[in-house]
Amino acid sequence: MKINENRDKTENYMAILKGKIEKITFYNETNGYTVLKLHEGSVVTGNLPKLNPGETIQFEGDWIFHEKFGKQLKCLSYSIVQPTGKEAVLKYLESGIIEGITKSVAMRIVDMFGEKSLEVLDKNLNVLEGIPKIKKEQIEKIKVSWEEQRTKRKFVLFLQQFDIPVYLANKIFGKYGDMAEFRVSENPYQLIWDVKGIGFKTADKIAFKLGFQEDFPERIKTGILYALESASNEGHIYLPFEELKKYCRKEVKFEIEEYLDHFNSLKENGHIIQIEDRIYLGELYYSERNIEKLLIQRIEYKAGKTEKIKVKSSKSNTLFSEKQLEAINLSTKSKILILTGGPGTGKTTTVQGIIQLFSGSKKKIALAAPTGRAAKRLTELTGKTAKTIHRLLEYDPSYNIFLINEDNQLEIDLLVIDEVSMVNQHLFESVLLGLPLNCTLILVGDKDQLPAIGPGNILNDLISSGKIPVIRLTEIFRQAQQSQIIMNSHRINCGEVPEISNSPDNDFFFIEVENASEIPPLIIDLLKRRLPAKYNFDPVSDIQIITPMYRGSSGVDELNREIQSQINTEDIIYSKNNRIYKKGDKVMQLANDYEKDIYNGDIGIAESYDNKNERLTVTFGSKNLTFTSSEMDNITLAYAATVHKSQGSEYPCVIMPVTSEHFIMLKRNLIYTAVTRAKKLLILIGTKNMLYRGIEQVDSSKRYTSLFLEDLNGKLVEN
Repeated sequence: MKINENRDKTENYMAILKGKIEKITFYNETNGYTVLKLHEGSVVTGNLPKLNPGETIQFEGDWIFHEKFGKQLKCLSYSIVQPTGKEAVLKYLESGIIEGITKSVAMRIVDMFGEKSLEVLDKNLNVLEGIPKIKKEQIEKIKVSWEEQRTKRKFVLFLQQFDIPVYLANKIFGKYGDMAEFRVSENPYQLIWDVKGIGFKTADKIAFKLGFQEDFPERIKTGILYALESASNEGHIYLPFEELKKYCRKEVKFEIEEYLDHFNSLKENGHIIQIEDRIYLGELYYSERNIEKLLIQRIEYKAGKTEKIKVKSSKSNTLFSEKQLEAINLSTKSKILILTGGPGTGKTTTVQGIIQLFSGSKKKIALAAPTGRAAKRLTELTGKTAKTIHRLLEYDPSYNIFLINEDNQLEIDLLVIDEVSMVNQHLFESVLLGLPLNCTLILVGDKDQLPAIGPGNILNDLISSGKIPVIRLTEIFRQAQQSQIIMNSHRINCGEVPEISNSPDNDFFFIEVENASEIPPLIIDLLKRRLPAKYNFDPVSDIQIITPMYRGSSGVDELNREIQSQINTEDIIYSKNNRIYKKGDKVMQLANDYEKDIYNGDIGIAESYDNKNERLTVTFGSKNLTFTSSEMDNITLAYAATVHKSQGSEYPCVIMPVTSEHFIMLKRNLIYTAVTRAKKLLILIGTKNMLYRGIEQVDSSKRYTSLFLEDLNGKLVEN
């Protein structure tokens, strides 16, 4: 890739660069920091696994200008480009897919048989006996593995022509087995739905190389569904037709109006639903209508006399404000109640009052939250055991179903769900299905935080509907008023400038730094020296770096690399696939794993790696869990995390960069969410100008939802 010489030398910009490695100039065994040169002359730097001269690699990263060494590509991610011919065969044999074939053995095989090595071995594995320095027991191991992998090997090589990495090829084969090549050749677009990690672009690449045309019916239908699926991942339940046209143009590169026959076919078979100008995935449309039906049933439910709970007068009532008492009383009369408010307004105290009331009447109580860390926090605040919603509803990953459902409901009288702003439509529907109508449902959340990941805007929609009783707590209690974190979070939420005095006895600090590249070393100094010395914070367990984005010098990826390098002095236990782990590394689980009972956002400590069995051991609290190579895709370093990943959690100390490189993400609700993650100390680092501009930026991105916005004829109505 040719460098754009017209760019300003101080300007960073993204690029993709592919080339063959000529020389490894520098490699740090401790942190993987690499400086290498490609044959065409470009220099690449970054934290990488050990690469070798001669390998063809595709790098993605930022072009930067180094004052001493000139232009370099600062690598953020990479992939090995599968070579063709003799090199492709050698790479395949070296990959480890055939047990018993080491790199040296692979080289001897290819030296003897060249690019026909696989063909020769397929015909007669006994030729291995003629290759020097291969032991008899090793040959037997190769023979067994070869036969087991014959079909799989053929399929992996079949996919090499499409530049599909071996790990993805293995996933596809794991899904389809011996039918893999047939299924891919028949309809490559089905891969999008069946195999995680394959999107429309990859399916398109395979399809075109297989000879499929742009107007292949399954391509168009899948493209429309994929566009709607992509929109749902951004929170939308439906798209106006004009917006769907834009999504199709952007995501799948065709004009939907040219294929209205396929669009209508999807409507006829129920895959999509059209109501006036609104286009829904069928599943999301019916899910939203079902939520409405279940909520109306709950709202209209009339409790019998035996189910009523009387509020007894007590001296403890003086501990509650008027609004809190109203919520406690309302919990005895309504089968659904929303309790909302910012930090320090007494949501937890109110919940404790409701729990005490129901406990005094011998009622069965359950507490839940959408994430493991949020459930743990709810347990700590209330003294009652809280579960994740998935665990409460007994999710069965084998069949992707909840065992608690409309036919097997919970036997409880009160369910309190915290952090409801994080609950998406799918999960909320499952809660309603698994809850009997005579059970009181208390939904607790802060509507001004970031919305849920996934489709829907449940908390805001329910509040806006006017159909659900809502108690808004607005009074900040006296004790909370002593915290600058709490007071400034309310100012930020109101669009006001926070008070920043940097007084030694405050808990809210701002460190002015103009250049984002100066932030990582400053954070390192805070972690290693200043904060442990003054506050006795442990840099791993007590301090969390929260940042808006993954990319950039103060993004998650770069900060994790720097902190790991500078803070953790333990040995490297794992270095593969552009990933490095040391003993004692702080790591985060990125997806719910119900069999292991760990959840998205849970924090653990890396302990060891078993090279023989390829297993990483991580401690999550009191649990020692092992992760296979494929499961490690769901583990990442967690010294730094995005604001979205930290939502629902609380940390003794939070450090957050506020810089221009993250301006696109710096919105009021994101800053507000980040600030409210800090319990004892908050440090913002960057420029006050960017902080103020971010507070001014209200997130104007609309989520297209229609909960309680339709009449019986499907017409939109005003609340």
